[in-house]
Amino acid sequence: MMAELPQGRNGKNLFPFSWVQRYMLAAIVLLALIFWTAAKLGVVLFIASLVTLLVLPLRNALERKLSRGSASLLAMVIMLAVMAAFATWIVRTIVPSFSLFAYNIPQMIKPEYILSLIDALNLPPEITQYIEQLLNEAAAFAVSLVKQSVNPLVNALSGMVELVGVPFIAFYFLKDGVKLCNMAFSYAPRRERAELLRVAKEIACILGAYIKGQLTVCLFSGIAVFVYFQATGLPFAPVFASLAAVGELVPIVGPLAASAAAVALCLGESVAFAVKTTIFYVILLKVNHNLVSPSLIGRAVKVHPVLIMIGVLLFGHLFGILGMIMAVPVMGVGRLVLREFLPQYGD
Repeated sequence: MMAELPQGRNGKNLFPFSWVQRYMLAAIVLLALIFWTAAKLGVVLFIASLVTLLVLPLRNALERKLSRGSASLLAMVIMLAVMAAFATWIVRTIVPSFSLFAYNIPQMIKPEYILSLIDALNLPPEITQYIEQLLNEAAAFAVSLVKQSVNPLVNALSGMVELVGVPFIAFYFLKDGVKLCNMAFSYAPRRERAELLRVAKEIACILGAYIKGQLTVCLFSGIAVFVYFQATGLPFAPVFASLAAVGELVPIVGPLAASAAAVALCLGESVAFAVKTTIFYVILLKVNHNLVSPSLIGRAVKVHPVLIMIGVLLFGHLFGILGMIMAVPVMGVGRLVLREFLPQYGD
């Protein structure tokens, strides 16, 4: 029998929180300690959790004919094979395109053409000279920027040997996730465990909807940009498609940066081309943020865009680019935590 909680003189529990709230507080403290003392381990656990939720439907389908252990192992093998094929495609296609793009940036920017447009405005000579200096510096800076654009993410990932443990952790999450939950909830009274499992499933639904929806949005943006560049004859379609896809991982900030880079390229061709490209990206952003993202991610996360922007900047400051990627799902789970602690009032 489990020991009863300490009672006060009036017969009430000395702990004023429900069991769900106590477990949430314990989880928050534990995660804070992990990220404070071993941030890389925290990132590994976060990635392993997302991979688990991404592979879970496949494991459930395989489990109809196989044992849970065999289905979990086969699902992870398939996942790793797909990731290996995708990484090979990136190395053979995207990386060479990025290198060629970086080499050709000075020719594509065409500062002479842009300066001729500025001269047509009859600006004071001091302003014109300043703009010319900025363009020359921008051309040199753009080369180094593109060459190093993927370095933060690559360095963050390559410097984490712990990432090797992600597939192993994800495998055991798939195989023994229910057992681990039951083990963790065994300290609560039996009548409270159903409520704890309900909250755990809600958190899993939020994270699962986020990772599946986010990957769909990234794929949609990448394909849309690739088709637009191919249809209009713009060069380096794989580069800008990749920028659009990866940019969607960082809400608001990423898509704006990717669209600004594309418009800057088109400005070297003509103002009309730049305007046309701007219109395309505005439509793409509207479709993503008003139709695709709300239907795939928004229903689960339910966080206001202003709060998302603040969260992205805060997590980016604390944990770098990986923190910016983690911000939205963490805020979605945080909303659930607040719901459990704050009273709900009707209209």
